[in-house]
Amino acid sequence: MKKLITGLFLLSGFFIQAQGEFSPSLLRNIEMIFDDNFIDYTRLTNLDPTVSPADTFGVVDFQKDANGFYLNGREWSDTIYGNWDCSNAAGVNIVAIRDAFSQDTVQIDYIFRDANGLDSLYQIYADTTGNGQLSLAQELALYYNGNGRLDSARAGVPGQGALGEIGYYYFRDANGRCDSLLLSINFMGTSFPVQTVRFYYGSNGLDSANLYSNFNNTVEEQVRVTNDANGKISSFSFYDLDVNNEWSLYDTYILSNENFFSIREAAAIAKADIQLFPNPSTRFINIVSDDHSSFEIVNMQGQLMLSGSLDRQDQVQVESLAKGTYILRIKTDKGLIGEKQFVKK
Repeated sequence: MKKLITGLFLLSGFFIQAQGEFSPSLLRNIEMIFDDNFIDYTRLTNLDPTVSPADTFGVVDFQKDANGFYLNGREWSDTIYGNWDCSNAAGVNIVAIRDAFSQDTVQIDYIFRDANGLDSLYQIYADTTGNGQLSLAQELALYYNGNGRLDSARAGVPGQGALGEIGYYYFRDANGRCDSLLLSINFMGTSFPVQTVRFYYGSNGLDSANLYSNFNNTVEEQVRVTNDANGKISSFSFYDLDVNNEWSLYDTYILSNENFFSIREAAAIAKADIQLFPNPSTRFINIVSDDHSSFEIVNMQGQLMLSGSLDRQDQVQVESLAKGTYILRIKTDKGLIGEKQFVKK
């Protein structure tokens, strides 16, 4: 089952999450596999249950606004090692994952929605060549039936056509619940069914799921879940066969709605006041902020183009930038954080 969760990111021989960072795209992959059985969570804790006491692999925390757009997020264990810098432009949620130590942006997720407000496309920008530049590396497209339920999904590497695409196909029972999920891989123009997830329900919602190999119809992994009083999944654990051919627990995820961010910190991130003009701009931008600030200007691939310091009212020359869309990020001396998007003509 965990093979299925991470499978989207293995298509082209590299693993985007190599540094261990979670991201909206990886969270969406987990949610997609378990359909709509999850509780409404803001924290995901990954435990290693093979040791006693159980050790924490890592925790991801995030906040969303009333429309479901990401506002902020972090990943941490003993210390914070990844931050989510979130913005929203023209209805597209943009989440840049920043390494807390180097401050480098290591991945950017763009989340697009359809006319019904449902997530329809995730574009994942990452450094796939090791040169420090982010480029479009993966896409996850979601398709819904007339009832707004997931019908199928497709994950692929841009520029490779159907080669290596992974397809997800949902099969539902009379109650609309996901009965099984077929995973197929496209190779040389032919789709090959590889794995099937079969779901089993009890009196209080989803009880467990088995990951079958379509080649020999054997169970490769099991996932067992616990549910809250509303029948929604609050934790799930992975089992595989050990040397004695018995099911052995090796990984656990716990979901909760705990708030990692203090009220003051969340308000600061959301309310940092920046004025930027003219926009679009040709030679310079005027910036008005709450306090003296440091600033960065990055392109839509997360590459740093300009940086420096600002007074409360200052002007930055942008004539050297190529035409396109950029993001201004500031952090004031009071700790307020803010972003503005602008266009260089």
